[in-house]
Amino acid sequence: MAYRVLIVDDDKAIREGLSEVIEWQEYGFEVADKLKDGEEAIAYLSSHHADVVLADIMMTFVSGLGLARFIYERGLDCKVVLISGHQEFEWAKEALRYQVFDYLLKPTDLDEVYHVLGRLKSQLDREREQKDGGDRKREREQEHGQEDETGKDCNKIRVTGSETGRNRGQAEGRAQAVGLKSELPHETGNNPAERVPEEAERRVITLAKQHIQEHLIEDLTLQQVAELIYLNPVYFSRLFKQETGVTFSDYLISCRMEKAAELLKNSHLKIYSIAQSVGYKDIRHFYKVFKKHTGHTPTEYRELR
Repeated sequence: MAYRVLIVDDDKAIREGLSEVIEWQEYGFEVADKLKDGEEAIAYLSSHHADVVLADIMMTFVSGLGLARFIYERGLDCKVVLISGHQEFEWAKEALRYQVFDYLLKPTDLDEVYHVLGRLKSQLDREREQKDGGDRKREREQEHGQEDETGKDCNKIRVTGSETGRNRGQAEGRAQAVGLKSELPHETGNNPAERVPEEAERRVITLAKQHIQEHLIEDLTLQQVAELIYLNPVYFSRLFKQETGVTFSDYLISCRMEKAAELLKNSHLKIYSIAQSVGYKDIRHFYKVFKKHTGHTPTEYRELR
């Protein structure tokens, strides 16, 4: 059974990014819900179970720190991972008193996220295995106690032994399944903490490209897009070039010029309006970039249609 993760962040882009980019199922997790504030998370946890809460440390009504305190004081069986910006780093240290499992410094890169997930998975597996082991021990003690108390009643012994044996077998089966699941990554060399799956990398870049194409009118920067998909800018830049074969800047210019060319051919918009619609406020700079990209000025290109 997958461990349930509750994502809590007041930034919708980060909530959606964390939900879509991370290969949760591959690492033994599933997203239970995505909430925008600690207040909503407290209400959710009052009636639902989550194995892990991944929360921003700074939120409007109830902070991630307040949420961690709520979980700690209520004794909820739930691990907390806080997302902290540089300016809140000291707050993250304070969270240790509430037994916060770990915290991520944003913007972070995928391999750091997967490292934390790997540690979470190992810890949760151990706790589940210990719980199942405790259940087996109690069943054995109960079985022996029943045998001592009813030793003279052979029929009762046989019935009790049969029922307890079945329960113990079920518990052992569950523990064995958990044990295998816990050991497999180490035996196969596929420990989630040791790698970032290629599929996740492709999905990250797909999301970044989609955002660029849908927001050409905006003043896009590598830093801005990296933060949007929750990646370290240096890591994102390297990954983008690796996956697309071009730099972020070259890809952005290419998208803008292709869109401008399309509008020049298929619309009657003024050239300055087209320039603005693809993110250029300086019409002279737009002319210069467009000619470099196509070999024609915008006016010449429009006359070619």
